[in-house]
Amino acid sequence: MNFLIEMMLRSSLVMTVGLAGLWLLRRQPAAFRHWMLAAALALAAAQPILNSIAPAWRVPAPVTPIEIEGPVFEASIQPEQLIVVAATRGAATDWRRVLMMVWLAGAAITLLIMVLGAAWLSWLGSRAVAAGDNWTSIESQLRARLRNPRPVGILVTRHPRLLVTWGAIAPVILLPAGAGSWSPDRIRLVLAHEMAHVARRDWMIQLLAEMIRAINWFNPLFWLACARLRRESEHACDDIVLDLGIGGTSYASHLIDLARTFSVHGRTWLPAPSIARPSTLERRVRAMLNPQVNRRRVSVARRLAFAVLLIAIAVPIAAAARAQNTPAGTVTDPSGRPLGDAAVRLASTNGEPA
Repeated sequence: MNFLIEMMLRSSLVMTVGLAGLWLLRRQPAAFRHWMLAAALALAAAQPILNSIAPAWRVPAPVTPIEIEGPVFEASIQPEQLIVVAATRGAATDWRRVLMMVWLAGAAITLLIMVLGAAWLSWLGSRAVAAGDNWTSIESQLRARLRNPRPVGILVTRHPRLLVTWGAIAPVILLPAGAGSWSPDRIRLVLAHEMAHVARRDWMIQLLAEMIRAINWFNPLFWLACARLRRESEHACDDIVLDLGIGGTSYASHLIDLARTFSVHGRTWLPAPSIARPSTLERRVRAMLNPQVNRRRVSVARRLAFAVLLIAIAVPIAAAARAQNTPAGTVTDPSGRPLGDAAVRLASTNGEPA
């Protein structure tokens, strides 16, 4: 349990740094903010691994004297030695077990919701029909412009208010039942946005982030980070759509109309990005109509440089360790009987308190 608490504190510190960096970089392109936040989530989740492989960096731990009535034994020890200390377990052990069970139950429920969402999307896709030639021809043109070699499946479902993209190896765009009557302009901008998600591999990144959140379901920092990751993903795809030459006013008009028609997508439990989430709509419309927003592409060198900076912050956090392990054990009298109420004073060989 102590290990879990330490890992929670370490990952929380990394996430705090990541969210603070997100605020400091708020004027940077959305694609860069998304990448930075995804990297922070990955490093927060990797704290147990980094802690096991990074050289230990000892942090002095304060020693708090505890006064216990009862027989007192004094012992001299070498500084590197540990002395066995009386310890009573009981209610504390039960509470640790309860907390462990609560954590496991919360993680299992959160993961189960994700699995059910994926199963529901798969079920809808299995009963959907292929979109018409007007969709596939525009998809081919956009795929060439986005330099995305992977073909994207486009399926029309029976659901009246569902528009999502999901899948890593064989990505699929699931359209609502009325998509067959959409105008060519709406088809183009919807496909451009959803195919931008595919080109950026947003589905896989968001899925991994949601799995990390499921494990850390009790930590509000991970919920906040995943929500911001979804938002930055949508902003980054909007930037790509505008870069393809689609006008911001036309794009915003179609987006608002779609959101009004769907009146949905509070469905954050679905493991897939969606173009028409009302929760992000207002900020996105303001951004796409603002000519001063930074929409530049982010170079690989810049990503790598910032990755080195994040790692330089995360590794010392993972390597930090207490100066001493907490002693535990049983004190016995000369006849071998355990003394549950014994107090033990630790002292080094030079007479100073250990």
